[in-house]
Amino acid sequence: MGAFSRKHAHMVSRDMNEVTHQKSLLLVEDQEQFYAPISRWLAEEGYQVTLASSLTDAQTCLETGHYHLAIVDIRLQDDDPPNQEGMKLLEEIERRGLNGVMPCVVLTAYANVQNILTATQVRHVARFIEKNPGYGAELLTAVRTQFTETIGINFDLIYDLDAEQLIPQIAADINWETPPKPAAAVLVPQVYDLFGRLFAKARRLFVAKLKPGLTGAAVVFAQPTWTFGMGPAYVVKIGRREKARLEGQRYNDFVKPYLPPDTTTQVDVTFTQHLGALQYRFAESDFRPLKEFDEFYETRSAKEIITSLQNLFQTTGRYWYDRPERRFADLTQLYYAAFQLDEAKLHGRIREIIPDFTPEQPFLTLPPDNTQIDNPIAWLTQHHGECVMAVYHCITHGDLTGRNIMVSEQGRCWLIDFYRTHESHILRDFVILETDIKYRLLPAIDDATFTRLEQTLLAAAPTETEGVTAVTLPPTVHKAAQILLALHAIAYDFLRGRSRDRQDTRQEYLISLLMATLNVARLRHIPASRKLQAMRSASYICAELDKLAGRI
Repeated sequence: MGAFSRKHAHMVSRDMNEVTHQKSLLLVEDQEQFYAPISRWLAEEGYQVTLASSLTDAQTCLETGHYHLAIVDIRLQDDDPPNQEGMKLLEEIERRGLNGVMPCVVLTAYANVQNILTATQVRHVARFIEKNPGYGAELLTAVRTQFTETIGINFDLIYDLDAEQLIPQIAADINWETPPKPAAAVLVPQVYDLFGRLFAKARRLFVAKLKPGLTGAAVVFAQPTWTFGMGPAYVVKIGRREKARLEGQRYNDFVKPYLPPDTTTQVDVTFTQHLGALQYRFAESDFRPLKEFDEFYETRSAKEIITSLQNLFQTTGRYWYDRPERRFADLTQLYYAAFQLDEAKLHGRIREIIPDFTPEQPFLTLPPDNTQIDNPIAWLTQHHGECVMAVYHCITHGDLTGRNIMVSEQGRCWLIDFYRTHESHILRDFVILETDIKYRLLPAIDDATFTRLEQTLLAAAPTETEGVTAVTLPPTVHKAAQILLALHAIAYDFLRGRSRDRQDTRQEYLISLLMATLNVARLRHIPASRKLQAMRSASYICAELDKLAGRI
């Protein structure tokens, strides 16, 4: 039976009538007397075979295609006895980082001790097979063994409710910071592979897209059905391989030993050539699924959200903040490093919204109404000495936005996305979350209302969360003000509980918030109008710091 006659019904797309997830092999062989029967044998066992008859063809295939296993002949020009292009290809496969995800079987009629040792000991091929009589059976056995014992992908996984139609969308959601992004024909089967590895023993899988991560990853809800019924639900984060690998390392270093056991658990990490997937499980009933904080923020009251944030910082993340180390730091440089930013890049992003911006000018003119404000970049230069102080360092999440917080119906918080989790400034998570609420979760507001919000936040005492009721603010803005003041109160408690002077505490928070607010100018997902409001806010923070220093 041919490869295309052995399809399982659940593997066939209703619209395209083709197999959506196939066992794909690259056969590198220059002689028809060998590649013709080998291709036929493999196809009869259900494998999709791509033939490359030269080193150049094979390199092109690796660049444009996706394969689970490669079968490589050593001599790719039969009329050239010294030819070793197959060995060069094995070196190329290693250079591309494919050794761990695409096993290689060497099949050759020119075996010698040197080739065997190089292939097995240096290039770490899975099998070395000589083209002796009966080699076909040995080859098929080796291929089956590799798919069963090494590759470990569930190709028979059934996707419930046409969920397989989401796979191309998931691949499209993954951002590639350094072009070119691999083609969909390369990434889509890799997404299938990731699910096939994570749920290698599952019978069925339901997947639903969550909002993509702000750092360029796709985030997916996954509900598997195992042999004897449904198991727990998972959140799966899929992104670029190197970022997933780093996040997995940081989870093991900074998350697993510290977060309480009834919160986030990273179950597995797996990789393909270009992608990595991190599988997270949460201690929550599958029949009452977690919500993203974005949705929780939109649908719940300020009181409920404040309670949830208290749970986040005081329960979920309490061990991170429990024993911070105090040492001197330049807060401006600390936050430039935290945001993977530098002054030149920030200045360039500011010019995108304020074309006549220059760092040295004391004032900025904001479009479209030519409002003049103090230049926060010039302020940082002039008062740089005030940004150097003794501050607390501890483990921080590093990217604490609403997209990376999951909330239960009861308001308990779980975290995902630990790519930026490591030691940093104790206030980093607070000021990132504040700017995310202010410029992304809060619906767009006019400049006059935004100014009233800023005045309210800066005028209130650090522990005051009720005073905003006396200020005339629209309901959504009033709600945001209450939540942000509560966030201030939690942060100030973290600092004041360690015998800090009140003025130093406020100065430290304001400088940290100033840096996080300026960072908004370089965020691609924030509209230009909100970035201009962030520049207003930065100017107001500078004025408040001047007031704190007695200059005004």
